[in-house]
Amino acid sequence: MRDFFSDKETRLVELFGDESLLQYRLFVIVTDGVPSSTDQAGPDPRLITVLNKLVDNRMHLWLIGVRSEFKGRVYPETPDEYGKTSSFSFEGNRPIYIWIATSEIDKGIEVVTGFLARLQSLSDTGAKVKQVELTHLFFPKATLKLGKIKGLLAMSHPDYVQLRLARGFNGKIDIPIEIEWDNKKGIAHPREISWEITSQRHGAQINQVDQQWVLSFEPKKISSISLGMTVKLQINPWWKKWSTEDDSIQEHADKTLYLEHLIDRLRIQETEYVAGEIVVKVE
Repeated sequence: MRDFFSDKETRLVELFGDESLLQYRLFVIVTDGVPSSTDQAGPDPRLITVLNKLVDNRMHLWLIGVRSEFKGRVYPETPDEYGKTSSFSFEGNRPIYIWIATSEIDKGIEVVTGFLARLQSLSDTGAKVKQVELTHLFFPKATLKLGKIKGLLAMSHPDYVQLRLARGFNGKIDIPIEIEWDNKKGIAHPREISWEITSQRHGAQINQVDQQWVLSFEPKKISSISLGMTVKLQINPWWKKWSTEDDSIQEHADKTLYLEHLIDRLRIQETEYVAGEIVVKVE
């Protein structure tokens, strides 16, 4: 490793471009995250190329960021206002990064969650430890069920749930929707939920009451309802605050040059998906 790193250079392009890495089930690289480059318009395009080549070879990537105490000299990549690249002394928190790459998703999740748990236990604040899935984002699916209410009998079938009304049942139905999440296969994120309702007549609604989703409709007017639950994962773009376009000044010594550009070119952008569906038929 001494051939790749010195006190002034971080040769990430050569390191990630080493094809011998593909022989490993999993590898971890710890770095300051700043690849040495003469490109002043963004992250070194060669780094994007070699990382995408890893992805093309079925490697999955995660990045963990950790703010750590630092006292020493900082070697910026961008020139200062006088056109010179000069090192400076800095004492404070600076980020370091842990790259995890693996051909086995489950193994990667296990290692990443292990790193996060250990680092967060050592940190005085969780805000100093962040992670982002670059190539594999877990989209948890959900099973939707109807809760029990008096005067209704729910019978489950392979493709729908059948509701039978007790004799003399009148008025509107307010029935809770139970959501069972599959959280066993990945790193969970906060979720924003929305609903799509399809019925032969208007009138069915879904409202949230005391953190419980409730389906409301009048059974005499509606005999069939299809519900689709859409989820948008709430990904915290922490890398934007950790990024800078100019690392030549001391005020930006706690940030990483072009980090925002690097992550946004690699990570999965789409975070919205249909998580669960249910069809309700009323007799």
